[in-house]
Amino acid sequence: MCFQDGTKIIFDPWFEGKCFSDGWALQFSNPKAFEEIKDANYLWISHLHGDHFHAKTLKKLFNLNENICIICNISENFDVYKIFKNMGFKNLIPIRERKKLVLPNGLKITRYPTTGIDNMLLIDYKNIKILNYNDCNIMKRTRKTLKKEIGRIDFFLNNFNHAGKILEFPTPSNEKIKNRFKKIFLDSINDFRPKYVIPFAYFHRYISPETFSQN
Repeated sequence: MCFQDGTKIIFDPWFEGKCFSDGWALQFSNPKAFEEIKDANYLWISHLHGDHFHAKTLKKLFNLNENICIICNISENFDVYKIFKNMGFKNLIPIRERKKLVLPNGLKITRYPTTGIDNMLLIDYKNIKILNYNDCNIMKRTRKTLKKEIGRIDFFLNNFNHAGKILEFPTPSNEKIKNRFKKIFLDSINDFRPKYVIPFAYFHRYISPETFSQN
């Protein structure tokens, strides 16, 4: 994401290779991706699943821009700061749960944890509010409570992907699965009531025998 003053922040980059023991792959290649982010100012990783914390991509990013500032989630049950420090990154800023962090250019960010591992990020740039909802899956009542706390949301980055195994027997039809995830996507939009919605997350495909049928 690039702001008006030229500040760039990267979210959860996965630009090449596979993840989850080679069970997931990218649907499309983007050879210009690293060129676009090599001068980025900030990087934020929402959580440590392999499709969000993609080690191969992060190592390549380090070789291109070792001084990028990492916004590191720190909670009682995990510490991303230590992980990035061990990878060699030196410019690290910790961000606690629900504690507003003001960056040097006046960018204000707040992290909201969900389900013990995932996180959403609220960005306030010159009173323009952007909510990166990511993979978060929270109850309707909680969404409405957060909406009251956050107030107006200008841009809502919402994950449209199916990112899990369907552990049902018999397996539902493709149409039923599609409608289920479409409803989840739309329900979150209706509760947060943003001005604009950006379907957010990469396109992946399943390549393991266990989940190949779910593509």
